[in-house]
Amino acid sequence: MLPRTAQADPFTEIACDESGYEGENLAGGNTDVFAHAGVVVTTALAARTVRELRHRIRSPAEEYKANHLLREKHRPVLEWLLGPAGPLLGNARVHLTDKAYSAVGRVTDLLLGAEPGLTAGGAEHAGHVGGADPRPDPAARARLRAAVAAAGPGRDPRARGAAVLLRREGPRALGDEGWRAFVAAGNELMRTRCRTEEADPVAAFFDLLDALRRTTGAASGSGAGRGSVADAVAAVRPVLERLARGRPYAEAYRAGLPARPDDGMPVLDPLFPALLRTVEQWHADGGGAVRVVHDRQNQLTPERVALLREFPRTAAGPGDAAAAGYGGARPAFAELLLVRAGTDARVQLADFLAGTARKIASEELNGRGDARLSALLRPYVAPSSCWAAPAPFWPVRAASTTGSPGVPPAGPECMRFVCPPP
Repeated sequence: MLPRTAQADPFTEIACDESGYEGENLAGGNTDVFAHAGVVVTTALAARTVRELRHRIRSPAEEYKANHLLREKHRPVLEWLLGPAGPLLGNARVHLTDKAYSAVGRVTDLLLGAEPGLTAGGAEHAGHVGGADPRPDPAARARLRAAVAAAGPGRDPRARGAAVLLRREGPRALGDEGWRAFVAAGNELMRTRCRTEEADPVAAFFDLLDALRRTTGAASGSGAGRGSVADAVAAVRPVLERLARGRPYAEAYRAGLPARPDDGMPVLDPLFPALLRTVEQWHADGGGAVRVVHDRQNQLTPERVALLREFPRTAAGPGDAAAAGYGGARPAFAELLLVRAGTDARVQLADFLAGTARKIASEELNGRGDARLSALLRPYVAPSSCWAAPAPFWPVRAASTTGSPGVPPAGPECMRFVCPPP
C-alpha cells in the first residue's frame, strides 16, 4: 500500500475536486450528476501520473482535463487510470449525487417535518410546525441551517424512504414531463435565491402538486395503465397526499430564509455534504484529522468552512484533547487550502476522477451505462453517496486505503507506467 505521507504526520491530506457543479440548480441544468473526488497519493506519484497521462494521450493542451480521458480513442488510458495497474485504486474515493434525488430528498425532509432546522425562524408559522423556539437568534439559526445543509438530505428514514420511492417510481407514475416539472418546482421551493423575484415558489409547487394528485387520482380510479405504470401510480399517490399536507412547513421555510441569499449555507448545494462526507470517510480510514487541498471554489468561503469544520468531531482522550485545546473532542476536519488545479498534480488527479466518474454515473442513470467502465468505477464510489436508483457500480464494500476485501491495493508492485521518470 502506498504511504500517505513521506514522514509521520498527524494529518491525512486529501486532494479534492468536483465535476458537474451548478450550485443550487439541481433541475434542468447542464448535468444531472454531481461528483466530488478525494485522492490520497504523494505529490511525486501524482506528478508522475500526470506525466504518464500526457505521454499516453499526447494532446498539445496545456492543462489536461477529464474530457481528454473520456474520448473514445483514449479509453485504454482511462481504463489504466481506474484499473489495478493505475495509481488510484485504494487511494481515491468519489462521492456521487443524483441531483434529482437530492432535490426531492430536500423536499420530503421539509414537507414531512423531518428536519426542524429547515423551518427555524419562520415565526408566523410556529403554531403549525411546533416544537422549538420559532425565533432563535440569527447566529444559532445560521448554524442550525448549516448543520442541515452539511448533513445532506434523507437523515430521517421516513423522509428518505419517501424520496427513494419518488425517485424510482416518479418518472413512470407522473410521466417524464410531470416528473421533470415536479423536480423543478421542488428545486425552486428549496432554493435560497429564486430565479424570478415575482414568483411565489410555495404557491407554484403546491399548485403543481394538486394537479399531479388529480392526474394520479384519475388514473388510479379508472384503472388506466397496467403492470409497472399502474403499480408506480399506486405507490406514488400516497406520498403526494402526504406532501400536500406540508404547506405550513414550506411557508415557514421560506419565511425563515436569510435576508441576504449569500448568508449561511444553502441547503440545496451538494458541495457541502459531499465535502463533509469525504472528510469523515478518510478520517474513519486513517484515524487522524484531515487536511483538504481543494481546487478553487468560490462557495467555500472562510465563514462556511468554519461552520463545516464544527460538524465532524471525534472523541479524544483527555490528554490529547487538552494538548490540542479542543475541550474533550478534536475536529476531524483540520484545515482547507484552496489551490488552482494546475498547480497541484494531486488535485489534477481528483479532477480526472470526478469528471470521469460523473460521466460514467450519468450514463448509468440514463440507461446508457458501459458495463466495463461501471465495474472499474465501483470500488471508488463512496457508500455515503446521494443516490436512489440501483446501479451496477454501487459498491458492495467501500474502497479503503486499509485494504477492503475484494479491492486490490494500489501499490508500486502492481502499477504499470510507460513513460520513464524524468
